[in-house]
Amino acid sequence: MKAFLILSSLIFLLSCGAEVPRADQSFKGVGNYITQDESLVLSENERNKLTSICSALGAKESYFRSLVVNNTVNATYTQASSVCDASESSSDANIEIVLENSELQFVANGGSDPLFKYVEGSSNGTLEDFCDAIDSDDDIKKQIASGQSLLIVNILASNSSQCSGDDIDCLTVEYAFKTDDGRYRVEQAVKLSINTDDSDRYRGMVSKKEFVGLCSTDSSKKTKKTMTLKSIN
Repeated sequence: MKAFLILSSLIFLLSCGAEVPRADQSFKGVGNYITQDESLVLSENERNKLTSICSALGAKESYFRSLVVNNTVNATYTQASSVCDASESSSDANIEIVLENSELQFVANGGSDPLFKYVEGSSNGTLEDFCDAIDSDDDIKKQIASGQSLLIVNILASNSSQCSGDDIDCLTVEYAFKTDDGRYRVEQAVKLSINTDDSDRYRGMVSKKEFVGLCSTDSSKKTKKTMTLKSIN
């Protein structure tokens, strides 16, 4: 009933010629086919934002690697998930950050399991391939091909419907896979909202990580997962 009322309101606004606020379109590419284009590169502004993000992630990653050796790092996250467009479930989770097999990982601390296993860093995680490209003087390509897959980075505008919060930078990485007919289809996407404030103790923390992927049993539906940081010791 609620969805019907919202839809009715939107139809009414459109019929009256009113401007409807644009929703977050970060995941609009999931399920669509794309063309591989090696000519697409980050603009200077996008490259600067990526550099800032990778620098912040790298600093936090180094700090955690040294900290967890002799200390316990605990954090509280709000987690939300839905499978194949089913109703969303949400709860808070107490999580510990540990170092396992040389990788920073999330583990449950007496409660719900974390929805994501690995802590995002510049040398490990969603942005690893793109952060590696920063040190080169060459242009940074928006698409990176690897075997039958294609990674696509999209730097999002700050303080927009796609990225909100003080000193937060956002981006998405889409994962496209080659289909039987030779085309690439975006099957998954991850969105990261990262604190890049040099003076903030939360610098380098991913304040929110979102995942959207095609449902394994029905590609017309989507599965979603989100972890939102509430606090960290």
